Amino acid sequence: MRRFLRISGYLAALLAALAAGAYVYVRQSLPQTEGEIRLAGLTAPVEVLRDRYGIPHIFAASPEDASFALGFVHAQDRLWQMEMSRRVAAGRLAEVVGAGGLETDRFLRTLGVRRAAQANLRVLDAETVRMLEAYAAGVNAFLAADPVLPPEFWLTGVRPEPWSPVDSISRSWRAKL
Repeated sequence: MRRFLRISGYLAALLAALAAGAYVYVRQSLPQTEGEIRLAGLTAPVEVLRDRYGIPHIFAASPEDASFALGFVHAQDRLWQMEMSRRVAAGRLAEVVGAGGLETDRFLRTLGVRRAAQANLRVLDAETVRMLEAYAAGVNAFLAADPVLPPEFWLTGVRPEPWSPVDSISRSWRAKL
């Protein structure tokens, strides 16, 4: 009986340590919503205020800086969603979910969502391209900071790739159908 209690105690301690480690990991993967973050790529200071619901409100001196900050904040808050939307639009879902994603990948590659996004990028006006590039730079600034990624990345072994303007355009394909 004593041996059983000792083993049970060790198992309980191990489970407690695992739970504490998981808690710390998840907390570190959450966005920084207070304090100051210094980022290369901005031309002037940007202020991001979150309301009581956690919704960011961005105040910037230029549209490019606002777009950069939006990309950074989106990456902080929604990186997994962004990565999966990008993969779906590019027909690369099976890389994450396995053979179950092949039919979706074939369909989306047949539709040519990513090819259409690349073609659309070539004909957009210069200001829109600048905004898309600034947004991508903000997402990539977040990635360059080597953040603790959300647990979904760890569980699937996926590493987010650098963001591009084509990724932003291709993510919006569902709104057009």
